[in-house]
Amino acid sequence: MGKPSTMSAMWCRATLRGAHRYYQVANRADWTTWAIERMEDWSPTEDDWSQSVEALWIEASQLIFTADQAHTWTRLHDASAPEIMRLRTIRNSLAHLDNADFDGLGVTARKGTGAWSIDQLPHRELLMGIARDPLGMVFGVVALRDLVEFASRYSHDEEADSDEHLDLGED
Repeated sequence: MGKPSTMSAMWCRATLRGAHRYYQVANRADWTTWAIERMEDWSPTEDDWSQSVEALWIEASQLIFTADQAHTWTRLHDASAPEIMRLRTIRNSLAHLDNADFDGLGVTARKGTGAWSIDQLPHRELLMGIARDPLGMVFGVVALRDLVEFASRYSHDEEADSDEHLDLGED
């Protein structure tokens, strides 16, 4: 289990599971936003929307950290593995939120702190709500499709499989 190829496959499978959970939560949050905008008797409450945003934010954060581990271990195993656009930037932004400034809707880098990655995000902030395309983009920064394609490609550990099939001698 301690080999980079095994760790890569393990984290990639976790990324696929996380992407599935994220998509379900994002779909619910997207619907909740749509339904609230209708302002009908059946529309969810503002509290329902806040709960959807919170659930989405947590799932998105967990997915980014898991995908970062998948990417790190995969690159250790296979240096030719592609970069996932903006993954490292969003991961660093999340990891250094304690050095950031929060306003009601977003997070910006506090000058002179370790939150510099936030300045590299679109609009130089991390949105605290629901981004424009939550089903397609995690935090409005990383394409969900890119995470899933990467994880799918590297989720199978061929080295471990070949180790299982070694002939260790005659019976």
